[in-house]
Amino acid sequence: NYMKYVDVLFTRREKPKLPNSVQIYHGLEYVLFNKNCFKISDSTYENNLKMPFLNIGISMGGGDAENRTLKILKNITEIKQSLTLYIILGEGYIHSYEDLLNTIKVNNNHEIIIAKSNRSMWRILSNCSLVILAGGITSIEAVYAGMPAINLFEEKKLLNNSPNSILFQKKASLAIVEDFKGNFQKLKDLIIKLNYSKNLLTNIRENSKGLLNKNAPKKIFNIINQIFKKIAS
Repeated sequence: NYMKYVDVLFTRREKPKLPNSVQIYHGLEYVLFNKNCFKISDSTYENNLKMPFLNIGISMGGGDAENRTLKILKNITEIKQSLTLYIILGEGYIHSYEDLLNTIKVNNNHEIIIAKSNRSMWRILSNCSLVILAGGITSIEAVYAGMPAINLFEEKKLLNNSPNSILFQKKASLAIVEDFKGNFQKLKDLIIKLNYSKNLLTNIRENSKGLLNKNAPKKIFNIINQIFKKIAS
């Protein structure tokens, strides 16, 4: 609504339709993300895939007000194949840790590891072969790290309007529309499929290579600097 007051826009989205007065810089080269995110080496990822159990990370964002972490956990622990689950909780998570731990009592074939983390998140997730995310900037980080991800969306329009849609189109990350009030059957089926066909995870990781880098802050600064120099002259 206020774009008529904006001179310059940097966005990771495809080029939006805005007034001609707005200078638009768009695409993956302008993505900004956590400096603590790092690339996971091929050897580390290959060793993770060789583990007897699929290692899955779950991160639903900082606050996770609706406690989607617990909903997802309750449902995927119904999977018969043994899983190791790394649960990443943000600083704003206020729900019960005990409820999370109690989910594996239903199927004690699974192992659960809970971490409240920010800067160490990717150190922890580097032990995984797959992560389940809520979209957003963490999905960007997963692609940079080379970690295959399943991104959950509650509605088709949210998926279609996601600023990360280009990553899904390039098959560098997966996205599904899931019923958050249901039994997460799509998610469970996809996890089982990936568990039996781990080459699909390798393909996603390969598709992610070279798409992102950490040059955006400097690039954006240089462009803004040039704009100010033109104004000053």
